[in-house]
Amino acid sequence: MIVPEDNASILRMTGLNEVPDDIAREYAIRARMYHSDGGSGAMGPLALIPLLRSLAYDPPSVKEQPVKVDWTQYPQDGSLRVEARFFGSWMLGSFLGFVEYGTLAIRLDETLEVKECRPDMVRIAANQDPPPSPLTDNLSHFDNEETVDQGVLDENEPDTEVDTAGDAQDGLVQVGDDIKECKILAIAPDNTTATVHVLDEGEPRIVPRSDVTIGE
Repeated sequence: MIVPEDNASILRMTGLNEVPDDIAREYAIRARMYHSDGGSGAMGPLALIPLLRSLAYDPPSVKEQPVKVDWTQYPQDGSLRVEARFFGSWMLGSFLGFVEYGTLAIRLDETLEVKECRPDMVRIAANQDPPPSPLTDNLSHFDNEETVDQGVLDENEPDTEVDTAGDAQDGLVQVGDDIKECKILAIAPDNTTATVHVLDEGEPRIVPRSDVTIGE
């Protein structure tokens, strides 16, 4: 039988939940030798360590602590590339600053949504390449008001770059329960989404085409 103090020491030294049979057998042998020499009670850590090492037991692994990031030392203009963890996956995005109670504002590349994240959900990305432009990838830019009013783009016309100061059209977009003025920058080829710049916001956003009205 293992003395309770030694039993607790063995579990702490190995990180196990119970003492295995091989340790119990070796302990019994060494305990008899210890007691035959006049010892009593627990053998103690100095006797238990060589016992455990003789059976090739190692100490429990130390869990690596994540590096704590001081986010106040980094730019809050979207230039810092980060990864945020959602549903078990790391998603690329940009750090936009703080929200409240120490949470971070992260704009995700995939959806262009701004998410509120706990600091432990975010890490600095190894790749600091600039984020993709919200006006690229499967967006066809319209050339005239008539084409947009019809809600259909000519598939034979090549994509063109948008001059937000010239080609962008005035419109209205529904944002939550509000209707806001915007500049319409692009419409997807399947007419399901549109890229708009709400006048009181800094960055364009992609919204359902049904939420956008051309003209004021």
